[in-house]
Amino acid sequence: ISCIQLTLGASDLNSFVFSYDDMPAGKEDFELKQFSLAQDLHDVVPVMREILAINPDIQILSSPWSAPAWMKTNADVRGGQLRKECYGVYADYFVRYVEAMRDHGIDIDAVTVQNEPLNSRNTPSMYWFAFEQADFIKNYLGPKFREAGLSTGIVVFDHNCDRPDYALAVYNDPEAAKYVTGAAFHHYRGDLSAMSYVHEARPDKEIYFTEQMTTERPGQRQIAIAPAVERLIVGIMRNWSRNVVLWNLAADPLNDPHTDNGGCSMCQGALTIDKDSVSRNLAYYVIAHASKFVRPGSVRIASTAPGDRSVSICEDEQRPNVFRTNVAEHAGVAANVAFRTPDGRIVLVAANDSWSRRSIRIQYNGRFAELELEPGAAGTFVWDEWRNGSQQRRCCWPAFRARRRKKTLSRPKAGGNRPNRPSPPPFTTTPQLPSGCGRPAHTRSHCFWESGRYPKSPCSATATESGASRSAPWSHASTNIYSVSTASKPSTPRTPLSRPEPRSTAASWRSPVLKTAVSTKHTAPEGKYTP
Repeated sequence: ISCIQLTLGASDLNSFVFSYDDMPAGKEDFELKQFSLAQDLHDVVPVMREILAINPDIQILSSPWSAPAWMKTNADVRGGQLRKECYGVYADYFVRYVEAMRDHGIDIDAVTVQNEPLNSRNTPSMYWFAFEQADFIKNYLGPKFREAGLSTGIVVFDHNCDRPDYALAVYNDPEAAKYVTGAAFHHYRGDLSAMSYVHEARPDKEIYFTEQMTTERPGQRQIAIAPAVERLIVGIMRNWSRNVVLWNLAADPLNDPHTDNGGCSMCQGALTIDKDSVSRNLAYYVIAHASKFVRPGSVRIASTAPGDRSVSICEDEQRPNVFRTNVAEHAGVAANVAFRTPDGRIVLVAANDSWSRRSIRIQYNGRFAELELEPGAAGTFVWDEWRNGSQQRRCCWPAFRARRRKKTLSRPKAGGNRPNRPSPPPFTTTPQLPSGCGRPAHTRSHCFWESGRYPKSPCSATATESGASRSAPWSHASTNIYSVSTASKPSTPRTPLSRPEPRSTAASWRSPVLKTAVSTKHTAPEGKYTP
């Protein structure tokens, strides 16, 4: 993965609640003399050092669930609001945290002001109105970060897609907005299109997706990979988010630890750690579908979505040499999202959330491929970018797909690029993808920190490329995919899984304080898969 989220203090996935400046009842510490990372030094800091040793470029986002109880109106870790007279000291608290983590070799790239500011039912939690958050940022947090010389970004909202007005209300105050990097969203309520709504209103601000729990029943031989990939990879990336973070990274077989009276008892980790045994769950495979191929610095490019329209030209049946135009709506296009990577590859992630085997036709710059996805399967396809007239024309073929059966993945035959060919051959049609337990040799493992629906029948698609729509490193460029044909074969229906579809993250098994960053790539079948 290329992004991880830490909790600034305790979250509802800790076994007990703590802050970095806890005081006895009735006591206060406006000078923060008692500030200490002591609790994080037991688990979060050592684990993060190990992570940074493996991936020193990983991006780190941190979020508080609550201010210290003595700063709050109800003097409790659950609910309540930040006392107005504590705005200044709470901003200092953020500064001290970022500086203390830096002293331990951990650079915090961004913070959200509050996890779920409209939810007071978690333990811990704290309520913020949008106008209060704007006041805190413009008069306290933003100036104090600037005064301390911190480059750490400030992200607002960090709650569900049913309230896009929250971020826009903060942005409506220009003195607050100038300190804000962007807005973060969860998806337990509302529609993912709310992120696009906020982006269209303020394209100068970033969109981040920072929480979703994704679970499966323990011991299942099959997992519902397609709906999760469709929603959490395709849906989120198509709505301008620069990242995906799932909640949480790891838990034990009982989904512990978590707090009582408001902690999440069903928050399954991407990994389940049982003593020395580790098993991979649905969130792991959802993330893998993109993370292995969509490298940091990649750009989402346009691809045909369900409902998109295209124009075709055909000869009039009665009058030769008279041509007519026909507008077609591509209702049968499979859920998909496409990217251009820094190393010159095109990555297409597609999901077949239907009851039938789906034949998918891909068209890109005059080349075609016809592929199949089994019912409930998701696939990631990779080929070398090729432009008309380019001197660097290479072979290209679909790179990867996996079935929904848990823990086995398919990969293409080994093969190399042939850059000296005068022109590229067409895509391999319906390649043989033997099952294996290793990763394809031509792919690399990673996840992305920065980066972007629901057909019930097979689809064909055409992708053509156009320029980037914005200049940011993770801007969303354009690539158009048009549905060409649809076809399906009947197959044995799968048994739907009845389970909640909420959140996922990165956390140490000792104390779930890390959130999982998402990228996506590989799906889930039988056998073992080593990422």
